[in-house]
Amino acid sequence: DEGAVVMEVDHDKQVVYTETLALALHEPELLLAAMQPTEEHVAGRLTSPIVSTHLDTRNIAFERNKSGIWGWRSEKMEVVSGYEAKVYSASNVELVTKTRTEHLSDQDKSRSKGSKTPFHSFLGIAQQHGTHNGAPVLQAASPTNPTAITPEEYFDPHFDLETRNIGRPIEMSSKVQRFKATLWLCEQHPLSLAEQVTPIIDLM
Repeated sequence: DEGAVVMEVDHDKQVVYTETLALALHEPELLLAAMQPTEEHVAGRLTSPIVSTHLDTRNIAFERNKSGIWGWRSEKMEVVSGYEAKVYSASNVELVTKTRTEHLSDQDKSRSKGSKTPFHSFLGIAQQHGTHNGAPVLQAASPTNPTAITPEEYFDPHFDLETRNIGRPIEMSSKVQRFKATLWLCEQHPLSLAEQVTPIIDLM
């Protein structure tokens, strides 16, 4: 009740690092001040793209791995942590990254172009890029409301905005990275098949 415990698991060394984060509940003013972002942090967010990443599981297909030579092939089995596990291949694993940039100036957009994190570089075996732009702006009412939507129109459930939206036109790019995964599943393990697969998909 007075804090949180952060646990980092090193599976290779079989070691767990534990750190306790205490909350100063008896001094709420200090806690609120610690949670308040600095001006530099706010400025950094306003001049950086908004990036969201998720795993698209709609097209994932699972297939049993085979072992042996042609004519003598059988379903592959391996022992993992004392359990005899079936080996599966997961294909069409897609990591989708969407980036919004309509809030950036031209200088900020130029600076952020081409920047790639090591995580994206590692997974960027096959990439597809796509763009999604908002509705064309015919006459700008203001920089933050170029389609001239009034508050009455926006909150009126019977008013049809058509392709217009409040705020700047959306500038969004999508990047799809495809890769394969290998899963080891065991019927004798205390976890069920769904309980084994779901956490793995969430981690990927």
